[in-house]
Amino acid sequence: MAKRASEQRILQFRKDIRNLRRKYSNLELAQRLDMNDANLSSYYTGRSKNPGADFLDKFYKTFNKDMEEINNEENKPKGEEYLTESAETNTSKTEEAAVVYAKFNKEGDTGRQKNDYDWLQNNFDKLMDSHHLFAIATEAMATTNKKLVDDHFSTCKSENTPPPTPPPSSPSPTSTTPS
Repeated sequence: MAKRASEQRILQFRKDIRNLRRKYSNLELAQRLDMNDANLSSYYTGRSKNPGADFLDKFYKTFNKDMEEINNEENKPKGEEYLTESAETNTSKTEEAAVVYAKFNKEGDTGRQKNDYDWLQNNFDKLMDSHHLFAIATEAMATTNKKLVDDHFSTCKSENTPPPTPPPSSPSPTSTTPS
């Protein structure tokens, strides 16, 4: 049976994967982990399941260098530095944390929005192609149906038989029949 991961480690994983998703798509991450992208998404959101300790070990082993690069690019201070007061600006711990969070959230949202836009654009093109093919197929079917109806009526005329009449409609519930 798989070992359970601590809540703290799971929260850290979700933060780390969010950073990696700015650089890679969910599918790319899942492929590097040799797993289904839907399962990875479930681990990330926590909606249906949480990752186990073995999975987290594999995740950090696989993406250790990528996370180091991301941290170096962002030059993010480590946790202890968030807890100190800035003597130069006399900013409180809460205000400093709010500024850091706002900066991270803005950058995170921008990267996420770009990924979402790219995904939507890619799938929009596929959807438009699909609708175009559907319209062509529908037009071909309409032409074929018209041909079949015309052939049927011309056959009926040549055989001097009247075309079939539609079945009588059932009487409406409010009408009465004379006795």
